[in-house]
Amino acid sequence: MQPIQWRRALLSVWWAWALFAWTLLMTLIPWMGGLLFAHIMSAIIWTGTDLFLGLMLGPALNKIPAQDRIPFVRHLFPRNLWMMPIIAASTLTSGYFIALREHLFTPFPLPLVLAGLFVAAMTVNGFGIILPTNYVILKMSERQGPPPANFARKMTRFRYAVNAETFLQLGTIICMVWLAQLPPV
Repeated sequence: MQPIQWRRALLSVWWAWALFAWTLLMTLIPWMGGLLFAHIMSAIIWTGTDLFLGLMLGPALNKIPAQDRIPFVRHLFPRNLWMMPIIAASTLTSGYFIALREHLFTPFPLPLVLAGLFVAAMTVNGFGIILPTNYVILKMSERQGPPPANFARKMTRFRYAVNAETFLQLGTIICMVWLAQLPPV
């Protein structure tokens, strides 16, 4: 079995790095359209990935024997380890600067507070559970022979964390739509 191609995975998400660079540039330039583009694109990618993994891929992978999941995991998870934090950082950074420029922090509207709580929970879940579990599963997949006994348990933990992230994403979307419907202050 070949070792995991970490460098290849890093380079395969060049577009996420480009979007993050665009986000950082737009925080320095007072062009709201560019900042909105960064926020919407990164939010679509982040949310779309979470929804796809949580609602489609997770249940499908759960039906496959652990030994047969390993080749798939070895290709998907390294890219995920690089892409998701970059896209999340782009979404959060651009969202913060949009709220700052639109003066949404004074006063705090309820949908913004709720969205902030959802995003905080997603951040803890993503960086505290999903990414470490993702890494542990990858390390398990590097071993020769049958997968360890706790491989299936780790995959189940990963699936539940991704499902939680899915529902937090949906809550955030609802809050953003609600926020967009509020009259200007």
